[in-house]
Amino acid sequence: MNAKSRFAFVVLFGLCGFMFSGCPDDDLACTEMGCGDSLQILIMWGDQAAFDDGIFQVEISKDGGEAVSLSCDPSDEIACHTPDGEFSGWFDVNVLQVTYNVAWAEEPPDSFSVDVTYDGQELGGEDFSPEWNMFYPNGEECDEYPCYQAQEETLEFGHPTI
Repeated sequence: MNAKSRFAFVVLFGLCGFMFSGCPDDDLACTEMGCGDSLQILIMWGDQAAFDDGIFQVEISKDGGEAVSLSCDPSDEIACHTPDGEFSGWFDVNVLQVTYNVAWAEEPPDSFSVDVTYDGQELGGEDFSPEWNMFYPNGEECDEYPCYQAQEETLEFGHPTI
């Protein structure tokens, strides 16, 4: 093997070793997966009927605190959301799906209180305490804070009387 061939072999071998060696053990390569929806609250008629046109007002308080309000209209493609994006909702045939997302770096609430009205008529309310699962989507070494998720909650109400 001549000097040019040896040089090319060393360079090629060195590049291959660099490309396939990965990162040194002291460097951590983290993915950037985010948290998904934390909690789904499904609101539906007890008889599973589709929603009529009208305005659903959903009042939600966390841990007995001040209530936030969603005004949801089945004819609106955007449906409803709070200005800060903490709660949002949309209609899917016979279900109003309200999503709650735990704020980054905060603990999830222990309890929720939900009151629903339809075109000004009170349908009812319900209190519940979700069981939260804590996880780190990118691993504990990579995520500064955990994500929280809970099983969905279903609230069924009867049609209001006219």
